[in-house]
Amino acid sequence: MEMIFNELSLDPPFGDPYLAREKIANFVRTMAVARIRGVIGPLRTPSNFCSLDLAPGYSIGAWFVDETVERELKGRLRSEVTKAPYLEELFAAFEAANEALAEVQHDGLAGVGLGLAAFQDLPLLSFAAERWQEVELTVETHLLTEEEEAVETQAVVNWHDPTSIGGFETWIDDRQRSEIRDGEELLNQAEEILPRLDIMPGCRDRIAALTGNERPFREVVRHLIALNRRAATWFDGPFEAGCEVPCSDESETVLKNTRFRQARTFVCDDGEARVFSWHSKINCQAWRIHFIADAARRRVLVGYVGRHLPTANDRT
Repeated sequence: MEMIFNELSLDPPFGDPYLAREKIANFVRTMAVARIRGVIGPLRTPSNFCSLDLAPGYSIGAWFVDETVERELKGRLRSEVTKAPYLEELFAAFEAANEALAEVQHDGLAGVGLGLAAFQDLPLLSFAAERWQEVELTVETHLLTEEEEAVETQAVVNWHDPTSIGGFETWIDDRQRSEIRDGEELLNQAEEILPRLDIMPGCRDRIAALTGNERPFREVVRHLIALNRRAATWFDGPFEAGCEVPCSDESETVLKNTRFRQARTFVCDDGEARVFSWHSKINCQAWRIHFIADAARRRVLVGYVGRHLPTANDRT
């Protein structure tokens, strides 16, 4: 799992070099704690990282040659930030792969690092400026294609000091295990990363056909992990109440319609056909994951992954 530098956290820069040195030392310590917690991927930065001002007239490049700064701090950061590809290249590649224009905003500010972190479900690494001291940032994502404009609100993990990483061990573990390239790899690792899910035969075929290039693919993985996590911690109350992704049951109108009900009926491993009316909602291209939550066994049966199934509101 990669970490993404939040270039917005240095805009504006800090007031003076003394505060700047304190803040960048905190930034390096935060990065070090992330490594201790198990993050193994590189820190992605913009190509002009060393030119960014920490304070007026005092850039990161100037900090690297500042004789008052500990060598260990400078060496640790230098080893992390000299790696290509850079943020702007990665963001451009994401837009090209999705044939889309993309933007992500937090409090009205749009950033490349913020965008990559949101679209790829990666942690931001921020300087501890006042605006960026929340552990989770609420962002609005925009993805514009020739077919649609998908707008979604989501949370982005934001590490701004060493203590902000506490409590993310499980998330780090799950996120790194979720770096799945395609549907076949997802199925091969399902026993390890999705131990509470039972994927039905027809659904396994659909997942196996996923190339990993589908725009909703990363969200499919994220939703499946969220369903698995909810099942593992589900001891009472409605399943959907504690789920990290939006879930709902089909309307009575849909379930009373023979054709629509049949479209949501899937054969299970035991040979029985069951109606999978509950579903999680993936906004990108209106994909859905249909499931049955089994309270007695604290397991989730997954019957369908794909585009929204037909309803009365569909064009005929």
